[in-house]
Amino acid sequence: KRVSQKKFFYSCPSPEELLLCDNRCSKIPFFTSMCKPSSSTAFQFLYICLFSILGNIIRIFLGQWFGAACESGEDESNLNLWFLGSGNPDIIPCVTSGGSALFLDLPANICGSFLMGLFLESTKLDRSMIDVAVPILPRNNRIQFQHDIHIGVRTGLCGSLTTFSGWNTQMVLLMVGTNRDWQIYDAIFGYIIGLSAAMSSFVAGKHVAMAVFCWANGEGMSREMDKMASNPAMSIVINRKLCDFERRFMLDILTEQDYKQVEGFLSSNVIENLKLWKISTDADRWVIHEAICLQENLKNVECAVLVHKDSLSENLIFIANERDWNVKSLIDYAKEKKSIVIRTDSDGKTSARKSVQQLLYNHTASTLFKKVQNGTVYIRLGIITCIFCLVYGILIYGIYATHGFRFLRIVCLSSILSPFGATIRWILSRYNGVLSGSWQWFPLGTFTSNILASAISMTAYSLELGYDVKEDISGIDEASILLLSAIKVGFAGCLSTVSTFIAETNGLLLSPNKMPAYLYSFGSLGVAGVFGAIVYFAI
Repeated sequence: KRVSQKKFFYSCPSPEELLLCDNRCSKIPFFTSMCKPSSSTAFQFLYICLFSILGNIIRIFLGQWFGAACESGEDESNLNLWFLGSGNPDIIPCVTSGGSALFLDLPANICGSFLMGLFLESTKLDRSMIDVAVPILPRNNRIQFQHDIHIGVRTGLCGSLTTFSGWNTQMVLLMVGTNRDWQIYDAIFGYIIGLSAAMSSFVAGKHVAMAVFCWANGEGMSREMDKMASNPAMSIVINRKLCDFERRFMLDILTEQDYKQVEGFLSSNVIENLKLWKISTDADRWVIHEAICLQENLKNVECAVLVHKDSLSENLIFIANERDWNVKSLIDYAKEKKSIVIRTDSDGKTSARKSVQQLLYNHTASTLFKKVQNGTVYIRLGIITCIFCLVYGILIYGIYATHGFRFLRIVCLSSILSPFGATIRWILSRYNGVLSGSWQWFPLGTFTSNILASAISMTAYSLELGYDVKEDISGIDEASILLLSAIKVGFAGCLSTVSTFIAETNGLLLSPNKMPAYLYSFGSLGVAGVFGAIVYFAI
C-alpha cells in the first residue's frame, strides 16, 4: 500500500500510517521478545538472576559496613569481629542506623544509582552523537554487542543493589513508631535525603560516563557534542548509527585533519556522491519541529544502504522519490566505499586500515562478533546455566553450613529469593508506557513493582515483629523469622528498585514539562508510605 496523503510527510502519522513507516533500524519492543521466548530471553533471565544475587549480597554487606554492624547484639559480636571489626568506629564508619533519616540502605542506593548512570546507553547521555550500549567501553569492545549482559547489569545488578522497599519500610517505622514516639520529621527528611542522594549519584555517574566517552572518542566527538549543545533540537535529525566520517559530513563539521585521514581511501568522486545525497536531503534533515516520521524514514534509508548494506523497501523508495532524495548517489557512494574496504584488505594494508577504521568502518566489529556469537550460542547458554546452578547450590549449602550465624544465613536465603523478585520486576517493566493519552509517560511497571515490594516488606516486618515479642521462641519460630527476614531483604528488596526509579525520574525531568517527574517521584513515595502504614496497623 502506498501513501498518498501529504500529511504523512509533515505531521505525526496516524496508527494506520504508522504501519507504513519502515522501522529497519529500530529495536524490537521488550514485550514482543518476552512473548516469543528465545535464546536471548534465556540469556537475559540467567544474567538477571546471577547479577541480582550479586547485587543483593553487596547491598547487605554495605548496610552492615556503614551502620547495621554497629547495632548488632552480642550474639553477632564474633561474626562482626571477623569481617567488620565488631562495630569499632575506627575500623568501620557507623554512619547509618535503623532509627534515623540516614537509613541503612542509603549507601547501597547511592552506589547502585551511580552505577546505573555509569552504564546508561549513550543515547541517554546529554548531547551524545553515536549509538553505543556502554559508553565507558571502546566502541568495538565485544561487550557492546551483548545486549543480554546489559540487561543483566542494569536490571539485575543495579536494580537489586538498590532497594525502594527497604528504604520505605524504615521511613514508615519512623512515622508510626515502634518502641518510641513518632518521628515524622525524621521520616520526611529520610525521604528527601534518599531521593536527593540517589539522584545526585545518578547524575554523577552520567557525568563520569560522558567524560570517559569524550576521552575515548577523541577531539572529533567533543566537537560534535559542542555543536549539538548550541542547538539541542538537532538531536531529532542526527543519525547516530552512521560512522564518524559520514555523520560529521552531514553536520558540516569535518575538519581538514578528518579529510586527510581518509583521502587515501576515498577519492573526491566518491565524496562527491555523498555530497549529492546530502544536498538532496538537507531541506528535510534540518527541520526542527515537523516531519518526525519523514526524518525517521530518512535515517532508515541511510541505515539500509550504509549500515546494513541492504536494499530499500518499497515504502522507502516511494518516499525518497516523493522528496527527490538522490538515493542513486548514496548507493554509488556505498558501493565505492565497500570496494575500497575489500581492496585495502586484499593489499594487506592492515595498519592503514586501522588508522581510518575509527572514521569509516565502525560497524565491522559488530558484524564479526554476531557471526561468532551465533555459532556458540548454545554452548554459552549451557555454561551460564551451569554457573547459575553452581551458585544456587553453594547458597543452599551455605544455609546449613552457617548454622549459628543468623546474619550469614539471611545472606544465603535472601540471595536464593532475590532472582524471583528481580525476574518479576523485569517482567513488569514491559508495562512501562502502556497507559494511553496524557498518562503515556507513566512507568506503570516500575511503580507497581515498588509499591508491591513495599507492601510485602512491611508485611514481613510486621509478622517478624510478632515473633520477636514472644518470650519462648521455638525452632519453628526461628525458621519463620529467618524466612521473613529473607523475604524482606531478598525478595522484596530485589522486586523494588531505586536505580530505575531515579533513571525514569531523571528522564522525565529532561522534558519541557517537569510536572510528570515530580508527580511520579513524590507520588511513588507518598503511595508507598501510605500503603506501608496501612499494612503495619492492619497486621
